[in-house]
Amino acid sequence: MADHALRTEVLARLERPLPFLVRPALVLLALAGSATFVLLLGGADPARAWRAYHVNWLFWTGLSQAGILFACTQVIVGARWSYPIRRMAEAAAAFLPVSFVLFLVL
Repeated sequence: MADHALRTEVLARLERPLPFLVRPALVLLALAGSATFVLLLGGADPARAWRAYHVNWLFWTGLSQAGILFACTQVIVGARWSYPIRRMAEAAAAFLPVSFVLFLVL
């Protein structure tokens, strides 16, 4: 299979919309996590909620920055094999503005 044909096939598969129930499920999970955080803040040990918040922020921000770094290295060296993976790594950049706002909460 030629490079161009493979590339267009991979891009066609990546551009599919999310299944119908995925977005509402993600919203419910985000609401459940937020409610759990608020309940822990009002509990006996609010420092535990802040520790969990900080660990989660650090993990997801680090993962997002690692994805950006991976994509940058692949572009610099001109790697063609990593195109599908690189697109997912570049998509991690979408979390960085959210991460900055969450950092302001800290």
